[in-house]
Amino acid sequence: MGNDLASSIKTVTALEAQILSGEGAAVYGPRIDRLNYEASVISVQTGIGSGSPANVGVVVKMQHMSGETDWTDVSGMTTTISGEGAIAHQNEIDYDLKSSSRYIRAVATPHFTAGSSPKIEIAATCVLGEPTVYPAS
Repeated sequence: MGNDLASSIKTVTALEAQILSGEGAAVYGPRIDRLNYEASVISVQTGIGSGSPANVGVVVKMQHMSGETDWTDVSGMTTTISGEGAIAHQNEIDYDLKSSSRYIRAVATPHFTAGSSPKIEIAATCVLGEPTVYPAS
């Protein structure tokens, strides 16, 4: 077993940095291969909303691949970021991967209250941990 942090985690992009617009228009993160990892933390960050929304909300959920091409929501692996549009936000999802399939992904869906063509910036990082093989790769 490794004795430094770098040998026990792997960091990958869960959602590319991007601007979300359009009420309820979901965006999908890349497929993450979690082979040899049994836990993860998904860190989600949003920027300050533009277009003067009174409130913004982003629901981020985790999915895992069931079968060759079908994605299924993972029960309980959802976080909601909401509040005033003029404030940046951050939240996390602690995800026990033991019962998930090999591939996972994040899905973000924005919601806006009022404003003129409201938008919000978002990005998310996945930190994979609890490796079954050391050092982690």
